[in-house]
Amino acid sequence: MSARAAAQHFNISRGTVEKMLAFSEPPGYRRSAPIKRPKLDGFTDIIDSWLDADKT
Repeated sequence: MSARAAAQHFNISRGTVEKMLAFSEPPGYRRSAPIKRPKLDGFTDIIDSWLDADKT
């Protein structure tokens, strides 16, 4: 099946088909920037200590 036919069959762009064919296995999601959690920034130390204490 050609890339164009696959794109039409799956209703996706030809560029997406080419990206999919470039990998033998999907690479998965890659985050481009670290997670920003402005609401939790003041509490991350407390939450981490709770999680560490909960492991024991």
